[in-house]
Amino acid sequence: MPISRPLDEDVRKHLTPLAAAPGIGRIMFLTLLCGVISILNHDSPKLGSFEGIAAKTFYFSAAAAALCYFRLKNMGANPWLSLVATIPFAGVLVILPCIFCQSHFMQSQKVDKGPRIVLSLILLLIVAAVLMALVSTTT
Repeated sequence: MPISRPLDEDVRKHLTPLAAAPGIGRIMFLTLLCGVISILNHDSPKLGSFEGIAAKTFYFSAAAAALCYFRLKNMGANPWLSLVATIPFAGVLVILPCIFCQSHFMQSQKVDKGPRIVLSLILLLIVAAVLMALVSTTT
């Protein structure tokens, strides 16, 4: 049985970015997530029933958790945080950074300018939707 040893510095600098950052990138994550959504939105016989909605929610949560696991690994975060993606509404707190943060985010703590603007707009829209829902229920 071979003994594992740490990589030498000259070997480490020749690693490809994929080997240096395991997991999937944000473009692949977003593509696969959209694919899961489109598959789950396909017409089914129980489209409006509670069982159909509950099943779709469960399947989406499981698929999102699996995708988030590999994306969080790529970002340098704890991959077990992907279990939060299985919780409805709270999963957004894990899925949004997976979409907008680049590889090795936990080491650099910097987000590109474009995704930062889009993320700010999405969070603003979420807050506005919650406030509108609160206002409409009180009146």
